[in-house]
Amino acid sequence: IDFKTDTLLNLVLVGENFLEGQGGIRAHKLNISGTGSLQITATDYEGIAGLGQSGDNLTIGSDVDITAMSGCAIAFNGSVRIENGATVKAKCLNGGIDCYDLTIDCATEVNLEAGYNAIFAHRDTNGTVAGTANIKNSKLVLKSDYPAFYAADGIEISGGSVKAESTSDAGIFTGGKLSITDADIDASGYNSGIISNGAMEMTGGK
Repeated sequence: IDFKTDTLLNLVLVGENFLEGQGGIRAHKLNISGTGSLQITATDYEGIAGLGQSGDNLTIGSDVDITAMSGCAIAFNGSVRIENGATVKAKCLNGGIDCYDLTIDCATEVNLEAGYNAIFAHRDTNGTVAGTANIKNSKLVLKSDYPAFYAADGIEISGGSVKAESTSDAGIFTGGKLSITDADIDASGYNSGIISNGAMEMTGGK
């Protein structure tokens, strides 16, 4: 489904919904909510993607399950937000969530298994937008080949738990500051569990 417009698309889920095709959903601004669930199977492209322009935006507040074995599960040139008790699961070839900045706030579970990075929060092409991740009171289970949880310019985790496993690199890797408050962390990797090129602070949790 391709929505080539700047208009916000509100997708309200009722009951079980299934979407199968070469790709899933492409939109500039997409808000997924409702009491139902959505299962996406994309054979050739991304499961949920922006239009590849600055300011792409995705908010998920419902249960979403994505299989994208030839691309990313979620890819947006902008922000991605998961909230409101949502459960998001994905299996994909490339990145699980590929975006500039990521917020996960009170998600029941975000479970991502990816060939590259399970989470990849990176800068935009000209470096004006930082790649950051902010995780609040949520459960994350991440597994990938490259760093399972990568953010170019900083990661903040408060409450909840994060399990990040990388088969060939670090479980959690940031080029900026890593701040952990009252969260349980289980990070493992081929090289290291955690790599932070900035300050690293941990208060509470384990």
